[in-house]
Amino acid sequence: MTGLMRRAFVFANIEQYFVTLIGFINLFIVARLLSPEEIGIAAIGVSLATIALTVKEFVSSDFLIQRPSLSSADTATAFSMMAAVSLGISAFLLLIASWVETIYSQPGLAAFLRIMSIAAVFEAFFAPFQAMVRRDMAFSTLAWVSATGAAATGGVTIACALSDFGFMSIAYGHASGAFIKAICAISIRPGVIPRRPSFAQWRAVVSFGSSMGSISVLDRIYVSMPQLILGRTMPVSAVGYYNRASVLCAIPDRFMMSAVFSFAYPALAASIRAGGDACAAYLRAQSYISVVYCPALAMTALLADPIVTFALGPGWDTVIPLVRILSLASIFWFPIIVTQPMLFALGANRSAMIASFAGRGVGMVVLGGASFIGLMALAYGQFLAIPFYALVSLFVAHRHVRFSWAELAWVTSQSLVVLACTVLVPTLFLVLYGEGLSMGLIHAVICAALAASGWLFGIVVTRHPIRTELRILTSYARRSVLRNS
Repeated sequence: MTGLMRRAFVFANIEQYFVTLIGFINLFIVARLLSPEEIGIAAIGVSLATIALTVKEFVSSDFLIQRPSLSSADTATAFSMMAAVSLGISAFLLLIASWVETIYSQPGLAAFLRIMSIAAVFEAFFAPFQAMVRRDMAFSTLAWVSATGAAATGGVTIACALSDFGFMSIAYGHASGAFIKAICAISIRPGVIPRRPSFAQWRAVVSFGSSMGSISVLDRIYVSMPQLILGRTMPVSAVGYYNRASVLCAIPDRFMMSAVFSFAYPALAASIRAGGDACAAYLRAQSYISVVYCPALAMTALLADPIVTFALGPGWDTVIPLVRILSLASIFWFPIIVTQPMLFALGANRSAMIASFAGRGVGMVVLGGASFIGLMALAYGQFLAIPFYALVSLFVAHRHVRFSWAELAWVTSQSLVVLACTVLVPTLFLVLYGEGLSMGLIHAVICAALAASGWLFGIVVTRHPIRTELRILTSYARRSVLRNS
């Protein structure tokens, strides 16, 4: 990484650390204030609203990132089209609210969707701002705004839950967070709102957004569909259990990999505009991602019992086996994380869309069928859906990036050795001295320390490329301490 890229990546991670930490605090408190049934109803409402909101990606402001240079017409079109579509989404949610409440027989679900429709309007102000600061690699600004919005979401949700608003607390939290981010965006970059609406560059927006929108909508349907089906075929508490399991399994992704995804597209696009080597960048990214992401998920599976007990409290034991299964299945997700940003950076939007349709399409069939059977079947179905999508993504990436399979196997094998080093000693400790997988907090802390030591040992033994980044970060931290002492 160059110095600018490294600094941008650090701030992208800081953003995710703050957002994820606030989200975890919110999860910790809300799980003790709301029942699985209430969280299940909220999950249905959020799933439906999120699918609708994802339609905004068809006019994605991220097209600003790919433009060689920006004009006032570009930024005005980005906001105008986003505002028009967001208003349409809001109207759609208002229209279907009563019908959805009738379908699921859950009083209050219509009111939930109406509040979420307000969030859709506020999102129109934040999306162009987010694209512009990402283009400028100004991730410190984005980190501040995202953290402020997350704090508003979490604070309002908790305050409403304490005031006995029930599952509506989550809707109020979402709307508040969207409002605060919109205010921050307008304050920092008033140019986000043009003096007059413009659709001059609508062809460029639609051309870029058609692929990204299709992928985003498909992704949201893929993620949300199991919960929507469970809400119709099983008690609504099952939706709450599956939702909380999914959230806990996503912590490694949100804490580490979401920053990679947020940073990867603008960074790769900038590198390719400057004539960088796409193949080397892709393999390096896969190497870095796999060596962090896979061990984190493996340890999430190993420590599922204490994680669930600590994060959710009593009454959530049903979530523990779901977390184990989903975490292990999600390990196969790592090739996908950087493939989509790379394809978009190369302008291969159509190929990215084809990969998503093929991978997600098969996954939707598998998970949709499993949802009718039950929670465990749905969880085990991920062992078919995720690896298939990963293979499709790799084959599509190979056509454009032109890496060799031997090179990919080498960088992956290094990370697999690190993964084995990470989990081996904690597993032996639990077998010899622990109480199996149903461990207490002290054993969990010991396991986490052993895992960290094993991970570092694996990095050294394999001479993994991430050693360079770790040395630089260590040196930077040491200089910062000395400078402030």
